[in-house]
Amino acid sequence: MPDTTHPDPFVGPDAPVVDADAPDLEALARWLREIRGYGAFQMMTRSARRERPTNDPFASDRLWPDLDERLWRAQPTDLTKWSRHPHPGARLVLAAHECCPAHLLDLLAEDEWPEVRQAALGNNALPPSRRQARSAAEPVDWLREAAEQPEPDVHRRCVRCGYPVKRPDRFLTCSIRCSIWQADARMADGTYFRLGQLGPDPHPALADLSWSWPDGYAWEVAVRPASGGIPGTGPGWGTVLVSFVPGIGAVDCERAVGDLVENQDLTAREAVSVLRRLARVLHGPDVLEVCTTVTPVSHR
Repeated sequence: MPDTTHPDPFVGPDAPVVDADAPDLEALARWLREIRGYGAFQMMTRSARRERPTNDPFASDRLWPDLDERLWRAQPTDLTKWSRHPHPGARLVLAAHECCPAHLLDLLAEDEWPEVRQAALGNNALPPSRRQARSAAEPVDWLREAAEQPEPDVHRRCVRCGYPVKRPDRFLTCSIRCSIWQADARMADGTYFRLGQLGPDPHPALADLSWSWPDGYAWEVAVRPASGGIPGTGPGWGTVLVSFVPGIGAVDCERAVGDLVENQDLTAREAVSVLRRLARVLHGPDVLEVCTTVTPVSHR
């Protein structure tokens, strides 16, 4: 027998009236996905969110889908070129590859990116004596300790803390929290550059800086924790730029682009092209010095 103590609020004269012009739920969901990244709709429906595609750091399969096969057929001079590639993702693939010769692994084991050093120190082709020498100078504590063991266990471990990586297809850290800490640290030390760092009154030519930056050097990284109470959600993403000039960080690279734009009357895309050509013949700090000390066009 139905309980009449608490009448059904949707039955009877006091029931709410459904507006015939109210937006369709599916249309509303699409709109919410556009402006809020699924958040509000997920909270209403409690359904799991599908991860959206991102420009993942070290996503070599997008930039060089056949690099693994190419390295097997590469000549020694080609392998040397890959070891000096400005993109850390390319160097990471080489450092983890079975065909990488010992002298290049020795070079990659002191790379500026810890992910590359981790792969090189874990490659069995690196002689034990060289592994011991390189690991002694390794600044990441857990990686140094692991690499010093007779059988180094460095694979599939978070580059920041050493815990197992849960999603090696998407992250090289063990958790969203570690990803956020890593991003914060790299923005603080100049490895990453966020467009919000341009300042309140940037040069108009720098307004499209993200579009002028070389393909593969604008990454989406975790910058905010996952939304609480929503199953299946990932972190909040933010776009950062990384340097395409070996030897300097992204902040210095952006400064060099800005100096060329300001002093040489170039567009951001033209300045990026000049920097890439300079990087083929000069080391990073020398490239930066050339760009910051060159005489402005207006003073010639």
